[in-house]
Amino acid sequence: MSSTMISVSDLLTKYPNIEIEEGNQATALCLIDSRVHGLFACMYCILYGLFICEQENMHPVIHLGPHHLYYEEKYGENIFNYFFEQPYTTTEGIHRMKVIHPDIFITWCNISTLEKKISNLLIQKYFRLKPIYEDIIKDFVSQHYWGHRMLGVHYRGTDKATETNLVPFEEYVEKIDYLLKNRICDRIFFATDEIHLRGYIRKRYRERAVLYSLEGDYSATGTNNEKGLHYSLSTPYLHAKDAIIECYLLSNCQMLLSSAKSSMSLFSTFINPAIAHIVVEP
Repeated sequence: MSSTMISVSDLLTKYPNIEIEEGNQATALCLIDSRVHGLFACMYCILYGLFICEQENMHPVIHLGPHHLYYEEKYGENIFNYFFEQPYTTTEGIHRMKVIHPDIFITWCNISTLEKKISNLLIQKYFRLKPIYEDIIKDFVSQHYWGHRMLGVHYRGTDKATETNLVPFEEYVEKIDYLLKNRICDRIFFATDEIHLRGYIRKRYRERAVLYSLEGDYSATGTNNEKGLHYSLSTPYLHAKDAIIECYLLSNCQMLLSSAKSSMSLFSTFINPAIAHIVVEP
């Protein structure tokens, strides 16, 4: 790490894809924000900002404010603080770094083992889950995972149709069936943005299927919804809570079956870089 604060102009030269609003030069605190997009895509950007702070001996303050998707005023002005604890919380008079894109730190949706391991170190240091959420995850894992070979399955569906060619869900089912039949796994944890598929998985796999009971209001979504259940924002805080918990539950499995185009499922491999990741591609 450097022994003195780097100038704003030097930061902008050294690190692409960021914007800086200069604050008090006397403090080493730096607020990290990201451009507006989905929760875990924001987290990719936050990781890049944390990496910069680590390199330049700055103390990060992570702030995802009212312009972000999951903000709900009654829970506070910072979405990150809904779920995580951090040592510094002031946002006044300090440098403000907005990360526009995490490249060159992380190659979006084409993640190397090294990138996962570096991200994991940053998550261990800065993503301190509040005890209430840690307890929910630990209790769920203890109740449903213990003694089983767990396959985590994450399917990102209709709202990705404009970004990439979707793999038919039948291909996921074929792979799940193969892994169960050959006893590579004996139970699956299933997460998806498609409400109707949750019912299908329960019916098809019965006691071998484990699903987290979502708390958000997803009544506005249906089988033809083009945006995914997380865009039905009548309960934004609960939607974010569901996503955070499901991501950590995926990371607690021995294997993960997912697309490489999903920020959420890839973030679970940052939490647990040792997870065996089976990537489903068109």
